[in-house]
Amino acid sequence: MTSIDRHNSYVGQGWQPLLMVLLMVLIAILPIIIFRDFTPSNELRYLSIADESLATGRWWAFTNHGVPYADKPPLYLWCIICGKWLLGSHQMWFYSLFSIIPAFVIAGIMYRWTQEELAPEFNTAALLMLFTCGLFAGMVFTLRMDMLMTMFILLALRSFRLLERSEEKPALGSRLLFALWIFLAVFSKGPMGILIPLLATTVWLLLTRRMRLWTRAWGWPTWTLLIVLCAGWFGAVYAEGGTEYLDNLLVHQTVGRAVNSFHHKRPFWYYLVSLTYTLLPWTFVIFGSIIYGIRKYRRSDSCLFNYFLVIVLVTFVLLSVISSKLQVYMLPAYPFMVYLAAMVCARHKDSRLLAAGIAIPAVILGIVGFAEPFITDPEWSASFGFHIDRITAIRYAGYALMSGSFLTLWYLYKRKNTPWAIETLSLTVLALVFVAGLAIRSLNSDLGYRAISEEALSMKKDNPEAEIMTWRIDRPENIDAYLKMTPFRIVEATDSMKVMPIPGYPAIVMTRQDCRREVPGVMESHSLGSKYVVLYCDTTEKPIKQTASNE
Repeated sequence: MTSIDRHNSYVGQGWQPLLMVLLMVLIAILPIIIFRDFTPSNELRYLSIADESLATGRWWAFTNHGVPYADKPPLYLWCIICGKWLLGSHQMWFYSLFSIIPAFVIAGIMYRWTQEELAPEFNTAALLMLFTCGLFAGMVFTLRMDMLMTMFILLALRSFRLLERSEEKPALGSRLLFALWIFLAVFSKGPMGILIPLLATTVWLLLTRRMRLWTRAWGWPTWTLLIVLCAGWFGAVYAEGGTEYLDNLLVHQTVGRAVNSFHHKRPFWYYLVSLTYTLLPWTFVIFGSIIYGIRKYRRSDSCLFNYFLVIVLVTFVLLSVISSKLQVYMLPAYPFMVYLAAMVCARHKDSRLLAAGIAIPAVILGIVGFAEPFITDPEWSASFGFHIDRITAIRYAGYALMSGSFLTLWYLYKRKNTPWAIETLSLTVLALVFVAGLAIRSLNSDLGYRAISEEALSMKKDNPEAEIMTWRIDRPENIDAYLKMTPFRIVEATDSMKVMPIPGYPAIVMTRQDCRREVPGVMESHSLGSKYVVLYCDTTEKPIKQTASNE
């Protein structure tokens, strides 16, 4: 098919495939957005920081319980603060917008950008691959700033492509827009927002022997705007937090993490292993496409496939040499990896290796669906700390997995229709996400702290003299986001409840189920899920009432 034919097909389709996929994705994640509790690891901390910022009036130099928090730039935290200020409370649906909207923008950019590279029948398949690709799919409904940064990085790399492909000298406005995307990427997450575009575009121009074009994007307009915006940002930080906070933001959280990380330190081969499961169910297809791209690479400045390949490889190498590593740090490379795979699928749709790469995860999902009665067995599930036999939606997930696996294999081998096979497997994953969202309400007591906080407040209402405490639960300091200004005390996990003096008894203790026997004086116990328990304890020695003697 010629480029003219593809363009005409695109005009006929318009934006309908994109809108259809976005609607299906929104329906799939809607139950999770409605029913999910905030996770204790990061999400609850963001809420606590937002509450503290509103209380103290600090907008640039944040604190978490009085301790300076310079880990992240302010943009995403401003979004959380804005939500609390507008709505009066923390709402999952509102905060989710700052992951969902960037993800949808990313999909729209990639959909429009690859029209001439993909046959029309693969447009929908590529979009569904993106929204069902392991980590990317999970980050659509996770409250983090990574999707926001990924969107701005993608916008910057798209702007660079337009600048370098322009036959005339680019307008000043286009160059300043490129700089703005770079700054917003940095303002969302940190230095990766500039390092990934800078290195990827520089390596691309080096490989295509066109370094003379480097100043089109990275000339004086870009650096001037970046310096001005960063100077204003850092000046505001200094005015509010002083030299120590600014040093923490610019040195400790950047150079420190890159050279000898104090947090998330991993070996250089970490991403080579983690990508094998964070790319599921498209691991085989994506890895095979990258290997294919490296083997078939030929210098061509007009090839979008090569541009994507360079971005993926530069991002992988850059993040591998940096000391601090997490799976989510690779998120900016995911749109390019997925669309590399989609391009290879479109070019080699009859390949047996490609068919195997799609069939293997389909078979695995089918086996999982077939094993659903064993997974939901009460004794088996209880051994892992969950009682998922009580979640009816899980049983329907098994039927969906078996049906999706069968249809994927049928389209793949019987109908020889690769795009339909990809779409079927993707829809199976979206069905699984939808079912997980329906089931998550039953698991919230084990995943978050809302349930035990509400129970503790209920006990506090009945026993106003009791002190609320937390013991041996992870990151309890941010539970104040639920306790509504009610004071509480964190008992160190290394201390024993039986031997340490605990002033202020009676007490309400939020702890784990396996620790309840170590708490003395338990008068009342309320289990929340299978992991946590709230205890009302009273070890106060009451004086013996004197009675009149008959003598």
